[in-house]
Amino acid sequence: MMILFETTTSTFTFFGFVIILFLGVESSSAALTVTAATSATSVAAATNKDTDDDHYYAQTTQQPEQYQQRMVDWLREHPKGFFNPSVQWKRLSRSDSDTDTDDTNANVNATGPYAMHALTDIPKGTELIKVPREYMLDSSNVCSVVQKLVEESYKVGHGNGNESSFVEPYVSYLFDTNNVGGTTPGLLPTSWSVKSQQILDLILDTSQEREEAVQEAVQGRLEPTHFHLRSVFDICSGNVYPNPPPHTNSDNNTSTPEQQAAHEQHIENAYLFYISRSWTNTMIPVIDMFNHRNGHHKNVEMTNADDSLLESSNKTMVAYALRDIKAGEQLVYTYNECLDTSCDYGGIKYLYTTQDLFRDYGFVELYPRRYVLGCGTKENNPLYDYTDDIFSGVFPFLLDEEGDYYIDDDSKIRSLKNRIEVFKTNFLRSLASPSSNYYGDYHGGDVLYGNDNDNNDSNNNNQNKKKKVFKWIFETPNSLTLRWIQEQLSRLQVIESKVHDDIATLRQQQQQQQHLLSSVRQKHSHNIQHEIDTISELYEGYIEVLTLALEHKNDPIGVTKEQFLQDVELE
Repeated sequence: MMILFETTTSTFTFFGFVIILFLGVESSSAALTVTAATSATSVAAATNKDTDDDHYYAQTTQQPEQYQQRMVDWLREHPKGFFNPSVQWKRLSRSDSDTDTDDTNANVNATGPYAMHALTDIPKGTELIKVPREYMLDSSNVCSVVQKLVEESYKVGHGNGNESSFVEPYVSYLFDTNNVGGTTPGLLPTSWSVKSQQILDLILDTSQEREEAVQEAVQGRLEPTHFHLRSVFDICSGNVYPNPPPHTNSDNNTSTPEQQAAHEQHIENAYLFYISRSWTNTMIPVIDMFNHRNGHHKNVEMTNADDSLLESSNKTMVAYALRDIKAGEQLVYTYNECLDTSCDYGGIKYLYTTQDLFRDYGFVELYPRRYVLGCGTKENNPLYDYTDDIFSGVFPFLLDEEGDYYIDDDSKIRSLKNRIEVFKTNFLRSLASPSSNYYGDYHGGDVLYGNDNDNNDSNNNNQNKKKKVFKWIFETPNSLTLRWIQEQLSRLQVIESKVHDDIATLRQQQQQQQHLLSSVRQKHSHNIQHEIDTISELYEGYIEVLTLALEHKNDPIGVTKEQFLQDVELE
């Protein structure tokens, strides 16, 4: 039996009423749909705004970094492009990472990652960013998108420099490691340092010895059971970029072994950017820089990505305010509850969990969280008869008619199938307080400092705010599941000292790396600090969540399968 649960703080006010569990927000899916429709109408009105008005742009605030300003200016060059002058990137503060307040504690002295913030109060439905169709990198399959990204990147400095790229501001942000505060390769677990991956194997119980000793042991491990993604060269059979690679010797069209290795790593990096930033098979510049957060923190929604891409070349992707946003709030979007086809209009909210986000984006999300736990047996499946409908209804975008995208990546499809098995058994959702860990400079929602109490009352009862509350979904756990939870918790407690020692070794490696690196960052160096922070958060999160599962083992069922199927419109 496998279980899924969510965690957040115990109580907060949302749209005028108090909810105890995160699911209380989700259960009102019809209301959310109406909200989205209302917001979309407001966006349509906002789109008609004369954004070329001189007075309007006179209010625009300069972005703190050159690469950010270049992308803003680039968007505004297009008649249909738009970047709201009330939006600005600000750094997040490490020192305030344990306060989780709504103003997000961004300040000029902060050293954390950049995130987009509201400079002024922004009403619900207000247009934030518009990305024209021409600015997007898309194709019918992953290999074509990666090839396009590689080709464009070589036009802007990695090749012979004789061509120009229309998307140069975006690809420079991705690949130029000299960008202060920009993105960096190596943030996904599949590209971490060897030592960090060994620690992950230890925590997740994915050792080769266990795999050989126990048949189908993968069903008993912690998720993600497979964080090693296949090489893009295996997925695309090497046909990612025309050979030979960019060369320095124009006479004989050759490159050195070092250049060939750098070329191959460059392509792998492009693939990882694609994995962590794409909407199905499409990369959408600037909009992909919104951080992730669910619950009442979420304040940004998008128009339907697929509608924008497929119907007409005149379509644009629009990001708009999902609710009223206060000045100082970080602008955050959801990666698994979005109201478009890429999330099946919220249908994957029970299936694409915290563990999946960790595998595909390289961070452990702040609360609310969802975890899948259990040994994966098919006993007592409450949704067994609905499996085919659920798979086809919730995941229509995973496998297209040609079998492209996810089917080419066996590590992700295995995890998906395991999650379907999880979905066919039972789920646990818990709500717990946000963690205070700081995760590093990843673009994708790994940090948001916001208060789970909308009133920002510093005298509010912090003990109540930190209280953990669980909610079981579909079924309560059977004895086999509870035994699995206890065994995994005991195992993690036994290895605690080793995990801490291994992290200490990682810190030594980080110091050595910083000593060896020149002022110009090496392209293929690992982000050890990010790895340390994320490993710590993953380990501590599992300890907490397994403990809570045992404490709440006798709690009643919170949501039935009928309620869920109605929510995702499968009945």
